[in-house]
Amino acid sequence: MFKKITFGDDFQRFSQWYGKVFYAFILISFCCPCFAQDFQPYLGVSNADNINIRSDSTVMSKAICNVSKGESVEVILEKYEWYKIRLPKNAPAYIRKDLTTPIDAKTVKISKDSVNIRLEPNEGAPIIGKAEMNEIIAVLDTQRQWYKIEPTNNSFGWVYKKFIDKAAEKTMAPVVINNVVVTITKEEPAQDFVIEGVVLPYGKVFNRQATHKLRDREQKIYLLKGDKTSLNAVNYHKVKISAKLTDAPKSKYPILEVKKIEILD
Repeated sequence: MFKKITFGDDFQRFSQWYGKVFYAFILISFCCPCFAQDFQPYLGVSNADNINIRSDSTVMSKAICNVSKGESVEVILEKYEWYKIRLPKNAPAYIRKDLTTPIDAKTVKISKDSVNIRLEPNEGAPIIGKAEMNEIIAVLDTQRQWYKIEPTNNSFGWVYKKFIDKAAEKTMAPVVINNVVVTITKEEPAQDFVIEGVVLPYGKVFNRQATHKLRDREQKIYLLKGDKTSLNAVNYHKVKISAKLTDAPKSKYPILEVKKIEILD
């Protein structure tokens, strides 16, 4: 009539329950951001010469390029003993020609979504970045079915973290962008701002710090610095740009370093 429950039965049930709870805790710890330590991107400086930037966080991965002592890098992520950094403009990068539309001899527009950027001009080369549809890309050279390009803003590599120090902190003067007051320190990477407007030539200005300007819908002016060829290709076009604020206390207008351009018209 009554089932006899022994101490062994209770211990077995407790063990099963404890195992399930422990497994759930481990799973949540890995998957839930609230258990992960937040990493804040920052501006770093190389503390040694000829430091390799690699395509993955291992010494066995291919070297992309190197950085010199004192060179600044934008640290995005930490993974064990490695830092993920944004690739410098001199890093080799290639994209398939059939995934682009020419604008002129030195500029193309991406014609597909999420296009791979590779380290070498072949499909087996490591993927080092992505380009999005309508993004404007500066072409450096042509190699058969591939373009050699400047790395996009969404191109990354890995560097051994013992070779990177934090840059000295320097606070920039507050600037209003998109009706928001922005103050940035050199220790932290400048926030990317997305602004829409019409690109115009800046004209010949003595000792100028920018080559173009952008007029937004409220007729506010921003000065633009970046790849001159790409900016020339979108003169008088409505565009959406992703850019970073630069330190220019004597400038009448905010100066933005252009990271990405998309044509809207």
